Amino acid sequence: MDIINAIASNMPSRINDIIRSQAELVNYVQRHSKNKEVRFYKIIGGESSFEGEILLPHVCTAEIISSVTIIANKSLFCHVILWQVKGLISSLEFSEPPKKLEKVKYEIQDFRSYGHIYKDSKTIEDPSDRQRLKSFLEKIDITSKVLKSIRPAMPVNDRDYIVQGLNITYPKDYSAMLDMTDGYELGEWQIFGVGNLRTVATEEYNYVMLAENASFGAIVVRRFDCTGQLYFEEYESGFNSLIGDSFVKALARGMAMYDNYLTSE
Repeated sequence: MDIINAIASNMPSRINDIIRSQAELVNYVQRHSKNKEVRFYKIIGGESSFEGEILLPHVCTAEIISSVTIIANKSLFCHVILWQVKGLISSLEFSEPPKKLEKVKYEIQDFRSYGHIYKDSKTIEDPSDRQRLKSFLEKIDITSKVLKSIRPAMPVNDRDYIVQGLNITYPKDYSAMLDMTDGYELGEWQIFGVGNLRTVATEEYNYVMLAENASFGAIVVRRFDCTGQLYFEEYESGFNSLIGDSFVKALARGMAMYDNYLTSE
């Protein structure tokens, strides 16, 4: 828990106390993604439960709390990101397997925290961002879709730091979108930014989810893939298909697929 405590000590006292109190209750740890992801649980009676614990401020279900850099033998070893889910610390994600750290001395540097951790659950929206986003989405028929919950764009340096640490190559138009906003909702679709991105691990690949219709499927990009190609993961069939390198076109296609799905029922 050294990394979590180091992160907590750089937070405002209220956030520090919440993180440390939650960390002390962790009694079960799972490792995923070739040991690069460490997930935390409090197990009671065979079930995970943090019921009754004081929660961290949060805007979305899953969000990044903070990130740090680990220096070992006087050189960069890895980036580390601390996640929360519904106000509870949930996992640490490493860009390199952390087991190597057991045999070397290391320092934790370059602490970064992200704006939502200091704020309440209200989304601050700049009207100009809404207009820019509508122009960005002009190739999609969104007349029947409600555009809402537009999150402010994350500072470029913070955004690039996370993307680099997670080894993600985004499509060019999605990267352009991140200059306007760090996520929003469009009808039944949740569009994820960097501050609330979601990672998905399978036996074959690790994905980052860019957009999701929770009752239908998701648009994802593979980590460690420098092409920026997008895939559509259909939940009911489990079918995964390549859908190109344009986020706007992929979103339009996903919406059309969902509309066809509704009319075929």
